[in-house]
Amino acid sequence: MRFSIVLPDEAGAALRELAEGSGLSQSEFTRRAVLAACSPGPHPPAPLDDAERTRLEEAIRIAAADRDQAREALARLEAEAVTAAADRDRLTERIRVLEDQARTAAADLAARDQRLIEKADEINWLRGEVSKLNDKLAPAMIPETTGHGRRPWWAIWRRAE
Repeated sequence: MRFSIVLPDEAGAALRELAEGSGLSQSEFTRRAVLAACSPGPHPPAPLDDAERTRLEEAIRIAAADRDQAREALARLEAEAVTAAADRDRLTERIRVLEDQARTAAADLAARDQRLIEKADEINWLRGEVSKLNDKLAPAMIPETTGHGRRPWWAIWRRAE
C-alpha cells in the first residue's frame, strides 16, 4: 500500500537527518517508523529534543546523587545497627553478670544473717551461764567476818603476828 504525507519543513529535515544517520533511505526509514508505531507491543521512545534531553539528564543526575546519598545513609544506618547490636549484647551480658552477683550477694547476706542469729543465741546462752555462775560464786566470795577467831578475807596478806 502506498501513502503520501505532508510534513512541516522541520519534521522533514529531522526525518532526513535520522535516515542518513541510520544509513537508510528516507522511504525505508519512514516505512520502519510507521510499522514500529502501528505494531502491537512496546514502541521505541521518540527522539528527544535538546531541552527534553537536558531536563532528563538533570533528572538522572539528581536521581543518581539521591541514590548515592541514600546508599551512604543506608551504610551509616547498617553500621549503627551493628554497633547498637553489639552494645545491646554487651549490656545484656553485663546485666546477667550483675544479676548473678546480686543473687550471690543476697545468698551471702542470708547466710550472714543466719550466723548472726546463731551467735546471738550463743551469746544469750553464755550470759545465762555467767549469771548462774555469778549466783553460785557470789556467796562463796563474800567472807564471813563475823564469828570467833575469824579474820577478814583481806587479812590473808598480812603477816601473821
